[in-house]
Amino acid sequence: MTEQRLTASSIYDALAQVLLTEFIFTAALCYGMWRVNDANPGRLAALAINMLYMCVTSISIGFHMTGASTARQNANEMNAILVETPNIECYINKHSESMLAPRGNGAIEFKDISFAYPSRPDIEVLKGVSFTVSAGEHVAIVGPSGSGKSTITALMLRFYDPINGTVGIFEAAYITLDGVNLKRLNPDNLRAQLGLVSQEPVLFDGTISDNIRYGRLNATQAEINEAARKAEAWQFICALPEGMKTRVGD
Repeated sequence: MTEQRLTASSIYDALAQVLLTEFIFTAALCYGMWRVNDANPGRLAALAINMLYMCVTSISIGFHMTGASTARQNANEMNAILVETPNIECYINKHSESMLAPRGNGAIEFKDISFAYPSRPDIEVLKGVSFTVSAGEHVAIVGPSGSGKSTITALMLRFYDPINGTVGIFEAAYITLDGVNLKRLNPDNLRAQLGLVSQEPVLFDGTISDNIRYGRLNATQAEINEAARKAEAWQFICALPEGMKTRVGD
């Protein structure tokens, strides 16, 4: 559908340019023929040049109007996404009953978790999943594409809520039978304590320093440098011509 719209738009723009150009020059020619008896060659030449500039300007205005219309539509779509209230319970209740996540080594428990994405409600990505990860334990979750590996991470970060079951996160001082239910925790605070390295990292337009600062907008440059060291990225960043000031992204 998008390709058809682009093709139709290209044909329309080209046709509009040709018709507009021909109309302006035809108008100039008719005016020149009407004034041929009382106009000198210099004025006719000036008229032709002015009409040419008018034609170029009109075409340029047409391009800008098309671009402005597209930009407005894109801005409206983006704004609709930004102001949309997430469907997870804590945002609907405006964090009225949320608590800060306990700090410490952290242990994770999934108990009888099932989940299906809203776009595919009939396909359960996870069904009755239960496991625990003790504090300090390293666990690898493997499986073919679409088996739910990334979904487990998304649930842990509360990008989505499971359709049933309980999810708990706890440390030694807060151990309960089921752990602390994620639905009771402030999601912003929870995410601030979790780290995620995706398989396809996204770099925003800006410097390397700007991209690292997205993790915490009030971070100082010293804290940004320390984060790069902990991520084992400091050496190759320093090897770049402009170091932390190197521009990356699109």
